[in-house]
Amino acid sequence: MIRALATLAGLACAAALLLLVPDTGSGEGGDLWQRAALIGFAGFVAGAFYQLGGIRRPGVRVNLPMLLAAFLPWTLLTLAICAQRAGTPVWLSDLAHDLLPKGALTRWSLTFPILVFVDGLLLAFALVEPRIGEVAQVPVLEDAEMLEDAETVVPARPVAVADPAPEPVDLSS
Repeated sequence: MIRALATLAGLACAAALLLLVPDTGSGEGGDLWQRAALIGFAGFVAGAFYQLGGIRRPGVRVNLPMLLAAFLPWTLLTLAICAQRAGTPVWLSDLAHDLLPKGALTRWSLTFPILVFVDGLLLAFALVEPRIGEVAQVPVLEDAEMLEDAETVVPARPVAVADPAPEPVDLSS
């Protein structure tokens, strides 16, 4: 329920940011980079709220495989499409034309706002990943008399996730 409410709040914030984007349909000139940044930030906000809604214990961590394998290539493609649509910088547009199949940038150019929004989502998913608590596996013995050969026994008690491992008790004395 918390994640759903956090996601709803994040999407509402993203929608408010998208209302600030002037004339998304036109894609010429240097103003395109400002529109791209605003749309990407809206995607980042939506993704960050979604991820933060799933936190059950304090802290977040970076998902390095997602950052390198998903966000980085997607960002390069999105930057190439932005450069092709805006005409600036020319070196990035020329590099994209050299690497991608002919006509790919022109076909993908229409989906520019979607690609930029998803790029922001991927950045949020890579940078804001909730920590997951691991349950401590502590052997618990009900009756120490059942173990005739045991020299040490771990006392039976409830263990919290953050507790250190219990010290063994010496039964030989």
